[in-house]
Amino acid sequence: MRYYLECPHDFYLRKVLGFAPTIDQAFGYGRGVHNLMRAIHAAADEWAELALDPGELERRLTRLVESGLFYMRYTTGEPRENMVTKARRIVMEYVQRYRDELATLEFEPEREFETLVEEEQVLISGAIDVIRLDDPPRVTLIDFKSGEVDSDTSSKLDRDEMRLQVSMYGLAARQELEYDPDRGLVRYLGEDDPAKRELEVPLDPPALEAARQTVVSTARDIRGRKFFSGPRRKPRDPKLTSRCGECDFIEFCGLDDAVAYRANTSKFQRLPAS
Repeated sequence: MRYYLECPHDFYLRKVLGFAPTIDQAFGYGRGVHNLMRAIHAAADEWAELALDPGELERRLTRLVESGLFYMRYTTGEPRENMVTKARRIVMEYVQRYRDELATLEFEPEREFETLVEEEQVLISGAIDVIRLDDPPRVTLIDFKSGEVDSDTSSKLDRDEMRLQVSMYGLAARQELEYDPDRGLVRYLGEDDPAKRELEVPLDPPALEAARQTVVSTARDIRGRKFFSGPRRKPRDPKLTSRCGECDFIEFCGLDDAVAYRANTSKFQRLPAS
């Protein structure tokens, strides 16, 4: 859904025709951080105690990394060590910052779900990073964003996309998991600005209904093969004039938007033959 909502033709090239972007050096970093967060929330009270001893906390995190939870298939040497160091640091900061929460509440990490949107007979599947059991069935749904090292902006979800993702988790939590999600939280790991560390997502009935309608309309368009239109969102990078500049397929996309972008961008222009 994310790809279609950004650009229907990107979805077509990526998911229908099967074109795959190149693998960047940070591939696997985000998954590795999520693996560490899963282990921490599976034994939250134990990690809350470790937060009081920074040296032991770091040693335990190092053992988790070395156990295979932080696996980067395409990165070795110094780049990998830099990523391991950053991951360990941001997870340590998280454990220390949220120690009281980890010590007093219970969690369900990586809770998988499948939920049917009956209007279009669409099955949505996924996994919620963490369900925080505030006062069951009242819960908070938490999603982590890890600030992937050296990854380009096109791989990152903007705040509207994050709200939709967490709202879809809310639909599943109500329909399939029999929870009453009080709210959603997106936590940006490693964010230094306190005002930007969390994004709160309302999960009240109007917000969930809006998410449902987005799923319905998107599924309807995909089934109708409405693939031949360009970007629907502005570029994340304010220096760019078009979302096409962030696309994995800009060098060969045949849509008018992409052709115009290449024609007006110096790195795509070729000198005439002499």
